[in-house]
Amino acid sequence: ELPPILFIHGLGDEADSFRHVLPILARKQRVLAMDLPGFGRSKAEGRVTIRYCAKAALDLLEAETPDGAIVAGSSLGAAVAERVAFKKPDLVRGLVLMDGGLPMPPATSVNPSSLFPGLGERYYRAYRDDPKAAYESLRPYYADLDALPEADRDFLAVRVQERVGSESQLRAYFSLFRSLALTIMMGQGGYQRKLSRWGQPLAVIWGEKDSVVPPSGVDLLMRVAPYGRSRVIAGAGHLPHQERPEETAAAIRELLAESTKACEDD
Repeated sequence: ELPPILFIHGLGDEADSFRHVLPILARKQRVLAMDLPGFGRSKAEGRVTIRYCAKAALDLLEAETPDGAIVAGSSLGAAVAERVAFKKPDLVRGLVLMDGGLPMPPATSVNPSSLFPGLGERYYRAYRDDPKAAYESLRPYYADLDALPEADRDFLAVRVQERVGSESQLRAYFSLFRSLALTIMMGQGGYQRKLSRWGQPLAVIWGEKDSVVPPSGVDLLMRVAPYGRSRVIAGAGHLPHQERPEETAAAIRELLAESTKACEDD
């Protein structure tokens, strides 16, 4: 009886980022996970921006869940999820923001060179000849990359090589990264105002040891959102749904239930 839930991945990731949490939630509700345009198995036409990604997510919602769904975004995907909710609130029955969303604190492990066309791409392409360095580039996103199960580490090693080897994903990565940077510089105020008026359930989930976007993002979002409920996942980094899937799935359900009650009681 729970509404469907659509997961939106972050920058340089894809739908299988949620491979551990999907089967847990699927026990009680329909679950969907999309590849954003230009990533994974999804094609892109033209420049990939937050607006373009939100349009793709809206098209999917309208086709698959016309009665509405919860929209959950990870990292940059959280900003995409917010834009979807603000654009078509009748299609979004709840928001889940995981280690991301606007307004947000400054990211702590972003290479400024990525902002400059050509320079970031050159560093990215260099990973193609250095599989070890490509794998090591994943380290900031996990509280402890070495502690992941061997099957996960093998999976990620293959995935990162596929990503850095794809010219289309390279273009999508930097286009979307620069779109986010522009949105942070020019559009955070608009996101903050709209989030403050958001009257549907909202869950904010963060990894305790996130070294990409600091957990202070929780406080920033909670000061804005009137009905939001939050939880920090102990021992998790920037991707709690990968490192702590059971805790993350439980937090999604429990926080949305608490937030729903807050909305109804007001």
